[in-house]
Order: sequence, then C-alpha cells, then structure tokens
Amino acid sequence: MPLLPAAVMLACLVAGTTLSAGEASIDAQGKRIILIGGTKSHGPGEHDFPHGLAAIKQALLAITNVHGLAVDIYPDAWPPASVSLAGTSTIIWYFDGIQEVPHPLLNPDRRAAFAALMDQGVGLVCLHQATSLPDDNTSIPLTSWLGGCRYGMIDRANVDLPYTQVHADSPVCRGWASFTYKDEIYPTLAFVPGGKGVTPLLTAVAPPEKPATHTIAWTFDRAGGGRSFGFTGLHYLSSMRNEAVRRMVLNGILWTAHIEVPAGGADSPLVPQSP
Repeated sequence: MPLLPAAVMLACLVAGTTLSAGEASIDAQGKRIILIGGTKSHGPGEHDFPHGLAAIKQALLAITNVHGLAVDIYPDAWPPASVSLAGTSTIIWYFDGIQEVPHPLLNPDRRAAFAALMDQGVGLVCLHQATSLPDDNTSIPLTSWLGGCRYGMIDRANVDLPYTQVHADSPVCRGWASFTYKDEIYPTLAFVPGGKGVTPLLTAVAPPEKPATHTIAWTFDRAGGGRSFGFTGLHYLSSMRNEAVRRMVLNGILWTAHIEVPAGGADSPLVPQSP
C-alpha cells in the first residue's frame, strides 16, 4: 500500500515549535527506533497501520525537545530476514495481533530472534490490537514481554469516554492530563501475576453495558532492565490528533528506548490527518 505524502497526511507545523528559554533539548544520538506495521484491516481511517506508523515516524522526528533519533519504518509487514534488528533501542508493533494471519511471531525463527532482543533489554511498544493474541495462542509470550495481553476478541468499547491519568509521577505522564475522546479500547487484559512491574497510566470505565474501571495504557519494567509500553487505543488514525494521546504515545516510545522524557513531555507539533 503506498503511503500518502507527509504534506497530505500531516498538518503543517503549528505555533510553539521552538524551545522556550532555558529548556534543554534531549540528545538521543545513537538511539534507533523501529516501527513495524501490518495490513490495513478495517474501513477508512481505522486499523490503518501503514499510515498510522508513517504519522508516528513523522511525529517522532518532529519532536522539538529531543534530537538525534534514528527511525526506521516497515509500515505493512514484518521486516525481511535480511534486515537486522540488532542495535535497536525500541521496537513498535502497530498491527492486528488477531486478524493478521498468521501472526508474524508464529514463525519460530523470528520468534526466537525477537525473544533474544527482549532478553537483551530492547524496548517494546504495542499499540491497539498489537496488544492482542489469538485466544488459543500458546507460543508467543507477549504477556512476559509487554506485562499484559488481550487474548481473543473478549470485549471492546468504541464510544466517547473520559480517560483518567492515574500515575502522574511516571515519566510517560509528563505534559498531559486526563482527557475525553472517542476511540476503540480493549477493557479485558491478562497481566503478569500480581501485576509485578506493571504501572497503570490511563484508565477508563468500560464497557458501557458492564462498566468497570480498566487499565488502557501501562508501562512494564521487565526483568533485566527492558522497558515496555502498551496502549489499547489508536483504533482510529485520527486518535493521534488528540494532543494528550500523541504526547503519551511519544513519551512511551522515548521511555522504552531509555531516552530521558523531557519535563514537559515530548513536544511534537505534527498532527496526523486522515487519508
């Protein structure tokens, strides 16, 4: 699928793109981020992983208070075997973990190589249905990598909801607060036993027909120093237009890559537009 030009997909730079007096820019030289997408699986502007990852890449490279990032993107499929993931700081999954058939990591060689990266402390970010696996999965240890996972099509909420920030002390929560917007999120997740290493960042009361408070975004400190960030939102390409969502996602990416999150959060003025 061809990607739209950045000028079409992204709005122009808005006011406030320069650093304020005394604000230091974080040096991220030597940090490499890889974005891995998959096949678009829904209607216009939904599960649009190729365009969504292109927007995230542009937003990362446009952060005004972080410089030096290297960002590689594979927008609609897992990188070919000829591409080495060694030396990566963090890897972003934004594909359909259930409807992408077969799941990329059902390939045993690819799975073993990815597990080695996790053991080495490479960061992991999973967005929307990349937080999910088929309910009969027994081979992909996503829960141990991400801290939590959705198994199968358990439930979902696709309504305008208030989202509550619940851990303001986390670096990923810098520069944004609780907000309300429409997205599709997954209420029911299976977290590691006792939630050890998991820090909830964002909660919502869902689904409407059986309301309860559920974690929607979280960080996970893995054994050995690796860091992970999960967010079940971003069903819509337009979700990244919400400044709080955009800043949270960018902060999460930086944090998993062991890059200092700026005091006011990642400041990126590029706002994705629908194709």
